[in-house]
Amino acid sequence: MNVNKVIEDLKYIYPAIGIPMYLYQDEQVLCAFPEQNACLYPPEKYRSALQTSDFFSVVLATSFYAYYGILRLKSKSNVYLILGPVTPIRYSKSSLITLFKEFAISDIQNQAVHSFLNGIPNLMFTTFTDTLSMLHHFLNGSNNLTIDYLTEFSSEDELKSQFTSELFNDKEYAMPNNSLEIERIVCKIVESGDIAQIKKGITYPRINAGSLSPNPLRHMKNLFIVDITLLTRSALKGGLNSSAAYKLSDLYIQKAENATNLDQVNHLFYDAIATLTTLVAQTKELTSKSSDMINIINYVRQHTNYNLTVADIAKHFGYHSNYLSTKFKNELGFHLSSFIVHTKLEEAKMLLKYTDKSLLEISEYLCFCNQSHFQNCFKKQYGITPLQYRKDLSKQEAL
Repeated sequence: MNVNKVIEDLKYIYPAIGIPMYLYQDEQVLCAFPEQNACLYPPEKYRSALQTSDFFSVVLATSFYAYYGILRLKSKSNVYLILGPVTPIRYSKSSLITLFKEFAISDIQNQAVHSFLNGIPNLMFTTFTDTLSMLHHFLNGSNNLTIDYLTEFSSEDELKSQFTSELFNDKEYAMPNNSLEIERIVCKIVESGDIAQIKKGITYPRINAGSLSPNPLRHMKNLFIVDITLLTRSALKGGLNSSAAYKLSDLYIQKAENATNLDQVNHLFYDAIATLTTLVAQTKELTSKSSDMINIINYVRQHTNYNLTVADIAKHFGYHSNYLSTKFKNELGFHLSSFIVHTKLEEAKMLLKYTDKSLLEISEYLCFCNQSHFQNCFKKQYGITPLQYRKDLSKQEAL
């Protein structure tokens, strides 16, 4: 493989993915995208850990909650591509402090570093590894890529010392880490779509989780990210669409990162359980319906930002509108027209909760004829105006 050809290819690849890329030959940087100060190149300890791994491709988690990945070029054993840093969430103040220390960033360089980081898209881990696989296919002409995963740990003695001390405290004060027990209970509720359990309240012992950070709020956020990942996997096992599950997971993580106290993160955890369990239950309910009805329901959910009518849907699926209306009502017990409005309003609740979009923007996006009509439909459905719904959510989060 011609290295100059690889560099030329990377010039076109970088604008498409937006992830910083560094092409190395041994320890020399052949090119970097985007152009940047050398102080922003991957720190030597991360580059060394990636390079010395026996795997063809490796992803490494840093101490500032970001990822680096390496991809070796097949025909050049001493040439490799490093991507990163990529993080699924915005950097917190504490993670930025750690990052600045890792990169030995001076105060003079702060602005340039912030500009560099803000230009990198936030990506979930699976999206990042998918990108590595895509580049492997493009640059190495191969589809099969096994990726190893490394985590930045403390020294072995330091880790053993901390482990021994914490194990002693857990036994001494009868506070064993019961995270696994709790995870099994909650994940089972989500996977089974057990709404009845949610409605009567989830009852389980007080959680005694291990410490993921010396900062209590950072610890709670880290724990939440782990929990939401497990809950998402449980929802997928329960039949929830992967696209919806991962988007919801991203939203919850972003929301948790913006939390300013422990109660807000805790509230999000219970909200995530209830939301994912409800969605799984709805998915399971669909499996008992005919394939035509399932397709129609999914079509409505995927086109909430269109001015959908019963006639439009009937035409799309090759039915007469009167026949489809009767069939839908007989099989599901409610009218298709009502389901269209209900689905739009449920998405409106998500937009009110997780975005700062105005009522007018939401109304126009969901194709209500005007804002007044949107507000009237929302109040008729939920007994409260959209604005009051958003205000009530803000009050809950402030508690």
